[in-house]
Amino acid sequence: MDKFENFHFFYRRMGANLNEKDYLFHSQDFYVHSHDYFEIYMFHRGDCKYLLNNQIIQLHENDIIVMNGSALHGPAPNHNVPYERSVINFSPEWIRAIINRLNVPEILTPFNQLENILLRDICPKKFEEIQGLLKKIHEKQLTMMSHTELTIERRMLEGVTTTLLIELLFIIYELTKTQVVPVPTGRTTRLCR
Repeated sequence: MDKFENFHFFYRRMGANLNEKDYLFHSQDFYVHSHDYFEIYMFHRGDCKYLLNNQIIQLHENDIIVMNGSALHGPAPNHNVPYERSVINFSPEWIRAIINRLNVPEILTPFNQLENILLRDICPKKFEEIQGLLKKIHEKQLTMMSHTELTIERRMLEGVTTTLLIELLFIIYELTKTQVVPVPTGRTTRLCR
């Protein structure tokens, strides 16, 4: 991880048969845990069950789980099937200070009041918007890695990355206002206005 300590993003990390050396993570990456960070987990593809609040959710392609991180959670992918996901973790204190300055504390409702939610069957237009934001954040993080010292360029990249995260939080907030698939129900609902 880089020095942007309040925000961590793992973009489209992949894995399959964990005995193969070509994959980016190992069996120790799959464990039940909790933390004091907010988390956005996006399941891209594979065969994976997800433990959240002592409930097991069978993930569907492009599911998004939004959680406050305090509940025990963790993926349990089938190791014989390629597994791909993206994960964003960020500090509640850090993001609250920014959100409060913007005077929009409501956009943290999915983490504060709902705590753990499943977004499923998001309409294609919104989903493409989310995917575009994730890709932009990833590109900025890659560029940030070449700026190890605190320079103007590094500060600008951190600012842009933070802005992209806030844009993502606005989208998630809007999706949760219309309808949410409560964890752990299997019901699916299209989330688009």
